[in-house]
Amino acid sequence: RVADRQRQVTHRRFAKRRAIRRRTGAATLEFAFAVPVLFLMVFAAFQLGGMMLIQNALTAAAREGSRMAALSTTSSSDTVVSAVEERLQMGGVDPENVTVVVSPTVLNNLDPGTEVRVTVSGQISQLGFFWPDYLTADPTLSAEMTYHRE
Repeated sequence: RVADRQRQVTHRRFAKRRAIRRRTGAATLEFAFAVPVLFLMVFAAFQLGGMMLIQNALTAAAREGSRMAALSTTSSSDTVVSAVEERLQMGGVDPENVTVVVSPTVLNNLDPGTEVRVTVSGQISQLGFFWPDYLTADPTLSAEMTYHRE
């Protein structure tokens, strides 16, 4: 009876060890499948966060340009564009890769209350983001702000 009991205990120990070994292989396989998905999610979160940061910089630059264009002392759209470019540099965006459109282009002799619109835009791939070539379109990030002339 004692010998039978001892064999059962020994058999259980070996059975547990075999089950643990089999489970370790399953855990390795699950890890191998889960890591690429997790890595992709983390990479996408960083990209989305960076895009939001750039979008915020574009919006701030458009706001600054519209505010400058709305002032009655501003007479040239070049002044507005330089204010936008300065704000973009403060936001960490290279102004060379961004298009700035001021409407109307001539700011002299505008009546008070006239709408002045500034649009700032740029392609995602030129703003420093990974955008694969196999995707058909290169999306544009843009911001537009409208103020009324003083």
